[in-house]
Amino acid sequence: MLSHQNPITRIVSPAGDGPTRSFSERAEDLLDRLLIADYDTGTSTAWAGAAPWHLCSAFKPTFNQLAFDLFPSLDPSDLSCDPDHAVFIKSGFSVRLIEGKGKATVLDEFVSRHHHSLRGGGMSGRAYGLYDPTAALVGLIIFARPTNAKTAAGMQVVEIGDDLLSPTELAHVTHGEGETLDCTRLCVADVTPSGFILGTGAESFLFAAGLRDLASRNRSLWRATRMVEKGIPLTPDTRRILASVSSCKCVRSFATVGTRGVSYAASGLFYCGRGRSEQESVGRRSGEVCGRRSLSKLESLHCHGHDHQVLRAVWEGGEGCVTAFDSRGNVITSIDLSPIRAMVGDDLTPLVRQRALKRAYRELRADAERGIARVDITWSLSADRAGYVLRHASPKHRYVGYLGAPYYVVEMARRSKYLRDSILAAERAWFAPERRWPRGIGFGWKRPPQRLGIPPMPRS
Repeated sequence: MLSHQNPITRIVSPAGDGPTRSFSERAEDLLDRLLIADYDTGTSTAWAGAAPWHLCSAFKPTFNQLAFDLFPSLDPSDLSCDPDHAVFIKSGFSVRLIEGKGKATVLDEFVSRHHHSLRGGGMSGRAYGLYDPTAALVGLIIFARPTNAKTAAGMQVVEIGDDLLSPTELAHVTHGEGETLDCTRLCVADVTPSGFILGTGAESFLFAAGLRDLASRNRSLWRATRMVEKGIPLTPDTRRILASVSSCKCVRSFATVGTRGVSYAASGLFYCGRGRSEQESVGRRSGEVCGRRSLSKLESLHCHGHDHQVLRAVWEGGEGCVTAFDSRGNVITSIDLSPIRAMVGDDLTPLVRQRALKRAYRELRADAERGIARVDITWSLSADRAGYVLRHASPKHRYVGYLGAPYYVVEMARRSKYLRDSILAAERAWFAPERRWPRGIGFGWKRPPQRLGIPPMPRS
């Protein structure tokens, strides 16, 4: 039977102001108590789902038991492992943010060795590394903005049928493109450089650590927004947060057929079925997949990254050239780019190959520029798609997770077009009148329904 006391308070509230809490933790708690005063979710633009809910016991609703029962449960067989394969022990391992100079090189080298796609994804996104006790990188996860804004917005269905919310309150339970991140890469080495076997569970540990940091960023943005609303002077760090941080309410991830995405389900993400069956372009020489966004750059002359995509298409086996134009648009000379195939080898990672292609291109162009005594020259590259072949791609398994307080997790999930029907059916089963206790015994429900209609995790 449910208690009138908020279970959230019992779970996440700090254990008093005893000696185990540091000065910064106590100062942070005092700031939260100041910012939560007069906090009105109907007027405040600070996202309610990121508020310190262990201080929100006076707000309604503060707790939704249904939220804890909607998260997918795993069958014991899903977590079973080979007796010869050890279980991951997190002692001595740490998860840290990867940033600064050389970030792209670190990500590309690790992904090319340990990810099945052999190529990076969302290199400009937020990347976290799993480090072993010797400070060696043994795991990587990248969260990046979705490349297709319509795809991110299409997951949300605002009209639910029973909304009596103000525009500000409605903004708390919906998410837009900027508030959605994709887990573009998740890969962990099987064995550390020191010979230690990571075992089962390392991916879930890394994924959960990334979600916790995203939730911490949400809390920092909530504090900064509330400080502005209450007129509290801002520190330099607070100003930086307001300028560079945006709330992350939704995290999406995709699993290829065969992997099933056990790590995502173990982290509490909802399974949303399979996506559409599509075709993907694969390089004839490298065997690497070329995304649709990269192919669009191949045909967009003024798009950032166009030159690299042209050089790669030629290296893969396509036909291409670089043409020199004068200020009036007249063609001065044209150079065939096919010699770069012999100038750049096969045994290179994508990032190293990209740099090698640029060097080879500069050498070809330098030879042509020696015979041209003009300075008003514009060079333009072009290539066809003959270096790529189309291949059928099996539809991927889709997972989606929401950050924030349990009530807002459910409210956002019930507005997703993939989860709306099952969540509403689960609510009807949970709150059915026949499940209530008789009058006089107390408030609550009988044993929760065991089958709430949530899509189960795939078996293959």
